[in-house]
Amino acid sequence: MDENVKALEANLSTLSKELVSLKELIAAGFTKVNANFGVVEKRLAVLEKKINELNFKIENLDSNTSSGLNEVGTKIESLTDEITKISIVTKYDEMYKNQKGLN
Repeated sequence: MDENVKALEANLSTLSKELVSLKELIAAGFTKVNANFGVVEKRLAVLEKKINELNFKIENLDSNTSSGLNEVGTKIESLTDEITKISIVTKYDEMYKNQKGLN
């Protein structure tokens, strides 16, 4: 009986050591996972900042492009009017029809 008690005590001591080692491994794992979440969180914050900057640039580009295209449209209309006036004064249209008829 004395031997059985000693064997049980030895087994309990071994089991206790293994449980302590297991606890330390689990704690280290949680620490590492927590650190990884910190790194991921920082990287996501940087990505979010960059996305916000890109959105700002795109919105500015969109507004600048729209106003620029409106200006171009106005200038093209003005040029068309001027070309029409020049055509009337120089009678280019009539000359073109005459030249076309000669061929």
